[in-house]
Formats: sequence, C-alpha cells, structure tokens
Amino acid sequence: MLDATGTVEQRALLDDRTCECCPTTAVRTKGEALVAYRDRSADEVRNIRLVRFDGQSWSDPAVLHDDGWRIEGCPVNGPALAAAGDRVAAAWYTAPGGVPRVNVAFSADGGRQFGDPIVVAKGTPTGRVDVAWLGEGRVAVSWLGTSADGAPALRVRAIATDGASRPAVPMATLASASRGVGMPRLVRSGPHLYAAWTHPEEGVQVGRLRTNALR
Repeated sequence: MLDATGTVEQRALLDDRTCECCPTTAVRTKGEALVAYRDRSADEVRNIRLVRFDGQSWSDPAVLHDDGWRIEGCPVNGPALAAAGDRVAAAWYTAPGGVPRVNVAFSADGGRQFGDPIVVAKGTPTGRVDVAWLGEGRVAVSWLGTSADGAPALRVRAIATDGASRPAVPMATLASASRGVGMPRLVRSGPHLYAAWTHPEEGVQVGRLRTNALR
C-alpha cells in the first residue's frame, strides 16, 4: 500500500507461489480492491487466482476457473480485469491440451463469484489480453492473434455478459507477435477504443477503433 507520495505504508504477501513472469492486474470495485494473477501449483498447473482487499485485510486466494493447464515454464501471459462498480470482467489466456484460447468471465458481485468462461478466441491466439467495458452490458477483449491473411495482428471482440458476441475485428497489423510487442493495453474513451503496444524497433505504437465497429 502506497500513499500519494509513493511511500510504502504497508506490505502483504498475497500468495507465496505464483507464475512470476506473468503480469498481474488490479481494479477497484465499489467497496474493495480486486487483484488477479497467474498461480503456479506444485505440479505446474497454472490457473488464474483472485484476492480481494476490503480496506483492512486480504482474502485467501480463490481460483477464477480451473483450466487444468499444465506447463513447465512461464507463458508470460497474465490476466486482465475491468470493473464498472461491482460488475467485473476477467479475461485471460490458457491452453489446456495444447489448444490456445482467450476466455472472458463476468461477475456481478465485485469478483466474489464469476460465471462460466466464454471463449473469445480459440486455436490461433498468442494471448496477452486486455479488457475494457463498453457499456450496455458489453466489454471489448483484445489479444494478439492473426489477421485473415495470417499476419500478426491485435484483434478485439465485443462480448456481452449473456455471452452474445460479434465477430472479432483487427485493430492493428503488427510487425510480429514476439515478446518484443510487450503487453498491449486497451482503454475506452468516448466513442473510441485505444490500444498501445511496443514495436521492437520503433517504440510505442497506438491504434484507435470506433466502438460502433464492434456492433
């Protein structure tokens, strides 16, 4: 816990065994803070876990969904959270059985309980996801994948809390899908979605997409 000057006021150990190369994510719900990260079991199953902070103490870690993905090495693919009051969307990459996919799940109670995962993309995604609320009970989920001609691309798809969706659209064509692209970040501002990622040679790149392109 840090104050406005950056001074550390409090430290807490949330989990003593995690997939430490995967980025973490945190959001503020109505009354709590919610953190998601990739866990690492003793037999190398790497599920997404959640912990909550109510202002006084942290909850015990809880599994978002038991994907059963066993991998003996960090995939460098963390989860993403987005919150609108107590409505929370969680997006993540997983590959049980060697089949890569991007999932999203929704919670209406601040992240205490999530519904079943909804598959956003399957078969070709590289992952490195992000998620942003669009309003009207929908979110936009972004991930690294491929365009129609097989070129590396940042793709985005709108998913409703009831599972309804529209086809994915490419937000940008990328120089590569290597780790040099980093972890693309997605935000909504007015009628647009903005994404930022790293070009291995040219630095930070930004893409923009009108939200009505996802309808």
